[in-house]
Amino acid sequence: MPDKRILLVDEDALWRKAAAAALVKEEFCAAECANISEAQKYIQENDPSRFLAIVFENTYSENLSKTVEFLEWIKGIDKTLAVIVCDKTSENTFAAEVLRKGAFDFCPRPKNVEELEIFTKVLQDACKKTIEARQAYTMEKSVRSLARMEQFSHAILVPNIQTQLRIHYTPHDRVGGDFVDVLPLGEDKILIMVGDVSGHDLKAGFFSAYFQGLVRGLSHHGHGIVEICESFNNIVNREWQQKNTPSIFGGKGLELRTTLSLLAAEVDLKNDVAVVVNCGSPAL
Repeated sequence: MPDKRILLVDEDALWRKAAAAALVKEEFCAAECANISEAQKYIQENDPSRFLAIVFENTYSENLSKTVEFLEWIKGIDKTLAVIVCDKTSENTFAAEVLRKGAFDFCPRPKNVEELEIFTKVLQDACKKTIEARQAYTMEKSVRSLARMEQFSHAILVPNIQTQLRIHYTPHDRVGGDFVDVLPLGEDKILIMVGDVSGHDLKAGFFSAYFQGLVRGLSHHGHGIVEICESFNNIVNREWQQKNTPSIFGGKGLELRTTLSLLAAEVDLKNDVAVVVNCGSPAL
């Protein structure tokens, strides 16, 4: 589990200090706020994605609307962030309403060691829930990106290219160098690659995997596909192809007949612009 940063929101400063100190033993890192206004300002200034849970004391037990408003505000900023609502008493009069509004749990504020142990377990589960929710949200964004790519494909790419893309989705051989890859290049940009390495053996598979790994690494640091292809060519021509270079496959070097054909498109979805790079693929 990553750094377990949490936020304690409670008007009782002594309780906040005691709880924060006790939770350090469980590897929690707790920030503190005294009220809703202070918490909202703190969250906005410190990015909610840095926290795995918020513990909020139900100060307004006579006026549940303020607690609900705070819950809705948090969910509006980060819907993945788990919130535990505590009450100074053991009553659960508002539990159903609080849980219905998106709280992870509603429980009494711990007053002794035994209650703190139970509360710590709830807090651990809340942090785990936040992590799982964020992973699911990331996957959801990836699916949306693929859907937008599909829309782009149908709207812009000619039918011939779509046919070729579908052909390459499943390699003809169990080991080989055919690949289709879609990589995010930021919030509104994606990179589509359709490639084919000559041959259908282990060498072709390694050649293909190495190139895709190089693209992932360099594109993450802002390098464009043209620059990446040039770097790959330098590696292949100056290092792998040298006669005296040992090969991981046995013998010397990687045979010159191992080549890569690549059709790539850097797509700017926001501005509806695509830069197409053709390296050794048949002209369209």
